[in-house]
Amino acid sequence: GLRFDLAVDGADELDGQLRLIKGGGGALLREKTLETASDYLLIIADSSKLVPTLGHFPLPLEVVPFTLPWVLDTLAKLGGTPVVRVADNDPTANYYTDQRNYIVNCYFRQITDPEHLAGQLEKIPGIVEHGLFLGMAKAAIVVQGGAPQVLKPGEAARPANEFTALP
Repeated sequence: GLRFDLAVDGADELDGQLRLIKGGGGALLREKTLETASDYLLIIADSSKLVPTLGHFPLPLEVVPFTLPWVLDTLAKLGGTPVVRVADNDPTANYYTDQRNYIVNCYFRQITDPEHLAGQLEKIPGIVEHGLFLGMAKAAIVVQGGAPQVLKPGEAARPANEFTALP
């Protein structure tokens, strides 16, 4: 199948294990498809995106319009506060993805077990994709105090100038 050697992207949030929330721009299905097809995902972010626990940023979910009422009810039962995203140019209209689905921003406040939540979301009919990108990023370059640091899962942050090739 189609593969890419490298994908470079940003993140709405990331934790020290490089678990990500992405999709704030509304293209999370396309992003996840491309990044899943990549051998190496490198994230670039500023230090405001690095958090101890995911969930400060709302979790984007791509939802089939027909299923919206049921999905909203189910998300509330999971402890989330779902809000249907509105169009940038018309706050009275829903935002549509390229696939003509809705984006629901779900506020969970703290996502202490992203893997468990991802499993729950994947069982809800009507959710096409969620914005948890887990186990995908190989490294992140995070600018902290004006100096780029490289984060890798399970390793301490290191100054970017220690690397002579892709981290």
